[in-house]
Amino acid sequence: MKVCLLSREYPPETGWGGIGTYTYNLAHGLAELGHEVDVISMSTDCEKEYLDGGVHIHRVLPRIINPLLKRPIRYVSPYAFFCTTMVRLGWSWAAFRKVREISMLRRIDVVEAPEHGADGFFFSLFKTAPLIIRLHTPSLLHRRLNELPDSLDFRLLDIFEKLAVKRADVLTSPSRSMAELISPDWGLVKIEVIPNPIDERIFFPSSEAGGDGRTVLYVGRLEKRKGVDVLVEAFWRVVEEFPSARLLLVGSDTRIDDGKHSSFVDYLRTKLGDAGESVKFVGRVDREELVGYYQRSEICVIPSVVFENFPYTCLEAMACGKPVVASDCGGIREMIEDGVNGLLVPPGDVVALSEALIRLLTDRSLSLEMGRRARERVERLYSRKAVVGKILEVYRGAKG
Repeated sequence: MKVCLLSREYPPETGWGGIGTYTYNLAHGLAELGHEVDVISMSTDCEKEYLDGGVHIHRVLPRIINPLLKRPIRYVSPYAFFCTTMVRLGWSWAAFRKVREISMLRRIDVVEAPEHGADGFFFSLFKTAPLIIRLHTPSLLHRRLNELPDSLDFRLLDIFEKLAVKRADVLTSPSRSMAELISPDWGLVKIEVIPNPIDERIFFPSSEAGGDGRTVLYVGRLEKRKGVDVLVEAFWRVVEEFPSARLLLVGSDTRIDDGKHSSFVDYLRTKLGDAGESVKFVGRVDREELVGYYQRSEICVIPSVVFENFPYTCLEAMACGKPVVASDCGGIREMIEDGVNGLLVPPGDVVALSEALIRLLTDRSLSLEMGRRARERVERLYSRKAVVGKILEVYRGAKG
């Protein structure tokens, strides 16, 4: 089958975000099964094409849409008031033109794009193959869940995202929670639930049994919506019960504007007080280096206080054979079987989070058993081969 994936994000040039990681794993999973894959992604400098392990990569730059650039009113341009939407549409237009260029050289059987940012909008208007759109997290939902400011610019982008979704031949979602959350807003009826894939050969348990018996690992941006402040407060209680425990925070710092602190890390250091000696701020690390952090840890924690669709940090930890203590929200509850391969706690509950961490730190046999079951679940349900097989079934059904 000949598949074309549209995604502004594709690592490493545009990072290992959720959409980029999904696209990378899907593309390489399809290529390993013998399918021909083109990925159209954004370039940060110039347009170029190259092969990435059997996957054809096309890096394109957003195009200014000339009719939209013209000023309908003197001194007024849509780009001045709707910058985000216009840039996104410029990327969507560039992606569509590249699909058309490729299809003139060779057949394309199916096209997939994320809903976020309306990547597939222009292709949805001029479809030359079935269009599959995956619900990662619509902009509307992202702003609502994170209490972000609204604007006419973002509302306009919402419209284009919805229009693209409505014109898709098939909709997929990594979790039932996401499908149920967005369906009422957009009037969606049928959504295929297929989890995100992970390369379990890159993220795998170390040859040594378990971790070091005392390290709790957090991976992700350091910000309030991720519940890192809740984790820090809970860790006070953990250290009181388990003095040798230590917490590693791996991820990028974020800015805050409370008049007292320069960044979220600065805020957390103030909050830690005497417990600060047991906490290490690692910062952002490369993907290859990240595997080692998972392998050396005893427990991984995802303390998010807002909805999570299907976080790759959870998949990565499970693939490395680690039990995960996580907030019982969104798609996380579909990944973790409470008491089997991890523990679920109410979001924002400091006491419940600390008790779950203490339980696993003080019962190493339970921690090891949960980690083993986590790895088994990944191999059975979330490996590249298992997930890509399900996605291919959707592609074949759309193609007819």
